[in-house]
Amino acid sequence: MEILVTSDTHGEISLVCDYIKNNKVDFLIHAGDYSKDALSISNLTGISYITVKGNNDYSDHTNSYEQIFPIGENSILLVHGHKENVHSSKKQLIQKAIAYDCNIVIFGHTHRYYNEYMENIGLHLINPGSPSLPRDNKPGFVILDVEDNINIERIDLT
Repeated sequence: MEILVTSDTHGEISLVCDYIKNNKVDFLIHAGDYSKDALSISNLTGISYITVKGNNDYSDHTNSYEQIFPIGENSILLVHGHKENVHSSKKQLIQKAIAYDCNIVIFGHTHRYYNEYMENIGLHLINPGSPSLPRDNKPGFVILDVEDNINIERIDLT
């Protein structure tokens, strides 16, 4: 299963939609900040999605700040990250993942790509960065493939 993982789109979805239209993508995960963009992407491309709201999703009264859901053999914790203070530490993310028995955490908020596998606890921490407002000068998102193994590919839009 090919999953496009994005965050912090802030209303700019054209590059994400273009990628979906030209590549095999089965599902969309949006880690907040303009969570309504996930619905717009779905409407334009026909793919299903899951999203959470972020610190800039003031008018989102539908989605929650965190979601826990299974995909295949994996349990995923999806948060935006502002409530977990991801700018200063990943500690709260890790504690939540352990408490919820998740092996993948997807978060946003920093607008910076981050990918770490913590082998000692079997946990993947993934931040796809931002396709529209990157703070690391690297616009992009992630393709997550969970078919047999967990494979994470960064799609660089520069």
